[in-house]
Amino acid sequence: MPGSTFDQFRLFSTDAYGLERLFRLVQAAVQIVLAIAISPPDSTPQLTNLLTGRELKRPLAELNSLLGLVRRFLRTFRFFDAFTDSYNVFLSMSAPAGSKQADSSQFLLKTLDGLAGTFNGLYLFLETLGLVDALGIPELAILGPELERALKIESQRCWFFALAAGALACLVRLHQMQALAAPSKTKFEKEGKEGEKRRAAEKEAQDSKIAGQRWRLKRKLVASLLDLALPGSVVGWIPVSMGTVGWVTLVTSVMTGLDVWERCGNEIGRI
Repeated sequence: MPGSTFDQFRLFSTDAYGLERLFRLVQAAVQIVLAIAISPPDSTPQLTNLLTGRELKRPLAELNSLLGLVRRFLRTFRFFDAFTDSYNVFLSMSAPAGSKQADSSQFLLKTLDGLAGTFNGLYLFLETLGLVDALGIPELAILGPELERALKIESQRCWFFALAAGALACLVRLHQMQALAAPSKTKFEKEGKEGEKRRAAEKEAQDSKIAGQRWRLKRKLVASLLDLALPGSVVGWIPVSMGTVGWVTLVTSVMTGLDVWERCGNEIGRI
């Protein structure tokens, strides 16, 4: 029996990835409000008076920082998964070869997947190294402020490369999906009209499946491209404001959170 929306949300909110997406969504909203408080637009004087009159800048900044720290704890040791995935991808590249065209396409795809996993693992690993210093307790600091800042920059640089490689991999997959063949006619030609009906039904099911996969790939592609602004703004490659980063984070949190939401729906039989 299919579960309810509550059951789906229960699974989503207790899933490590889903919970991190929820905190990311909240942090994005806080960052947007903080950006408005720091640089209030002239067109909204009432909102400006509300934010500046109550001196919300400092508590909002602290809340934004704490939410980011909570999310870092949720990502602790996730670099093991990233490195394992990239290792398995590179290991699979030594498998027996097929046609030259398919091999070149698969080689490119696996290379991009491996690079994305490797850079993502480096990002998560460097982030974990600076976790104790990020607590802001001088007596517990291990790296020191200068090295901690340097690790943060390098981790963001690795995240940028991971997102770029992941976006390119999505493009390659979308291109490959264009070449997927329809069900063979010879498979059903001996069955006459019944065979044609079965072939049409199989083609419809395949088209529906491909459409769903293509939609998820496009969603991931757009999210990866938008997310480039986050590490890009930290390392200075993409000059965007705090408010823009907040809005991008808000949008991509929903887009990437849908993957976890749909997985939870599949687990309870709703999707």
